[in-house]
Amino acid sequence: MYSKYIFVCTVLNSFAYKFSLKEYQKDRVDTFLNPELDALGTGWNITQSKNCNSALVKYLEKGFR
Repeated sequence: MYSKYIFVCTVLNSFAYKFSLKEYQKDRVDTFLNPELDALGTGWNITQSKNCNSALVKYLEKGFR
């Protein structure tokens, strides 16, 4: 039942992505979906926040041992 609506939404979203978004908006969507795609460019802040969170977890784990 819902598969028809999911298909229609997918087609409409792909059409909107291809024809109505500007290039910088497409880059933002791509970075949101896959931050490792451009880890040193537009995805840099996401990569840094992941590194910071993992370093914080490692630091906190040492304190509880």
